[in-house]
Amino acid sequence: MSKHPPWANRNAVAWQELARPFAGGIRCVALDGGALVVETDEAIARSADEGATWTSAPAPPRRPPGEGAVVEALAPDGTRWRSLERHDIVFYPGGPGPRPILHAGYPITRAIERSADGGRTWTKERDDLSASAFVFDARGRTWVAGSSGLWRRDERGWSRLHDQPATGVVVEGERVVVAGYRSWLSLDGGASFAELAEECHEHGPWGLLEARAVDLQSLARGPDGAAWALARGRSHDGVFRLPPAGDRWQSLNLGLHVIPRVGGRASSLSLASLCVTPAGSAFVGGAGGLFRRAAG
Repeated sequence: MSKHPPWANRNAVAWQELARPFAGGIRCVALDGGALVVETDEAIARSADEGATWTSAPAPPRRPPGEGAVVEALAPDGTRWRSLERHDIVFYPGGPGPRPILHAGYPITRAIERSADGGRTWTKERDDLSASAFVFDARGRTWVAGSSGLWRRDERGWSRLHDQPATGVVVEGERVVVAGYRSWLSLDGGASFAELAEECHEHGPWGLLEARAVDLQSLARGPDGAAWALARGRSHDGVFRLPPAGDRWQSLNLGLHVIPRVGGRASSLSLASLCVTPAGSAFVGGAGGLFRRAAG
């Protein structure tokens, strides 16, 4: 077997591809109550048995590019939070075909709002921030990860804890994991952060896999408090886990990059979204399919 560094993690649990009774590449994998929800360009499918059976409905119309993005979350106390971002869209005047080519989208309107009546009315909290993710901790505080860094709202108001663009955050007591292109760990509730190493080695009887935990686009909390992350990139997509007391990412890509008894996968899966169930099972999806990793 190939040699590996002492910090490499051993992995014998492979991701298994699930049959999909719906067409199109996967845009989002999420949990809604006890159900697994998968969104494609064409449908939204729900499963109450971790992907064994599905019910589906047509996907709602996508928002026009100029209307920007909306991120919504429900706090444990019933408060609804949302982030609104509208863009000024710039197109090249033409391309090889009749349609113009999207050049860039510049945010021109940002806002974070909350609602105490189920979304009937909204109160603006900030008009200078937008969020990639909202997280609510056991002390009733709201954590916001976004392009302006990591922010927290508590009884004293808003405070900026980290200035690097962030796509997600996991909070477990005083332990805070924040990620974007790089990732950082705080052990003092966000007062200070240390950057996490990106290099990961995963090994087992099947061989050795090297991966990089960078360009992290999706963070999720496991039932044991571990942070899970999805890296999205043509050369470094994959799934990683930071143990509850660990300070180095573990690579969990057996079955994604390396197929047991087959070898390396020939092409990228273009992974797009990740979620972890209360039972510890993990799901990841993208253009290349939907995969499940059993707890363990």
